[in-house]
Amino acid sequence: MDESPRDPNPLSSWRQRPEAAGLLLWAQGDAGAAWIQLVLSDAFGQLKATEQQQRADLWLVWAQEWGYDHLELRDQGGDLLGREARVGGGMILGFSP
Repeated sequence: MDESPRDPNPLSSWRQRPEAAGLLLWAQGDAGAAWIQLVLSDAFGQLKATEQQQRADLWLVWAQEWGYDHLELRDQGGDLLGREARVGGGMILGFSP
């Protein structure tokens, strides 16, 4: 298992990656609970559904590399857009209207 320390706010390094550019506004997490939440810009909603899924799945991999097991994606209003699958793998999207 990767022994990378849990970054309380990995957003600073993630925003520099092309797969996240312009899409991530901020992150908050609880290292003790291995939980992280990403707040996404409106640009995420403008991506095609397949691109949204690919990005969300990739961000879950990033979160897991940092030691987080649970990932939530939220819009700027706090509505849930996605979370990690509890059965199987990857991310489940499409919670908000």
